[in-house]
Amino acid sequence: MVRVLELANLQLVEYRHYDQELDRVVTRAYDDLERLTGRRMFSFRAGDLLRELRELRVSVSEVADEVENATKYIGDWHLARQYMGCATRFHLPEWRRTVEDRLKTLDELYNLVAAESSNQKMLILETIIVLLFVVDLVVLAMAARR
Repeated sequence: MVRVLELANLQLVEYRHYDQELDRVVTRAYDDLERLTGRRMFSFRAGDLLRELRELRVSVSEVADEVENATKYIGDWHLARQYMGCATRFHLPEWRRTVEDRLKTLDELYNLVAAESSNQKMLILETIIVLLFVVDLVVLAMAARR
């Protein structure tokens, strides 16, 4: 019974930790978005932020799956029932849903940032191509005058 309680408590601590971590990341995401909208140049940080978010997502998913898989070893019907009672009392399904919802929101937010950054980079590249084309035309026109 004590191990079942420890397992449920471990899950609760993990979800609370990731909830706090995601609070920090959400705050930073809004700050990053505010900075991004404040200037019109593209940001190279969008890729780093997306990578960090994906690493956090993998970490949360990995720990959640490991802890969820640990419950498979509860072979005793009575202990499984005790675990379900602890999980209900600790609101573990709600914690997991909250963490997963925040991850989805952050993922959508940063994908929006990445798309905007990509669009700005493409605009700059297209502008450079047009400028090179104009320079080429000027060089050809000057060569034709000679």
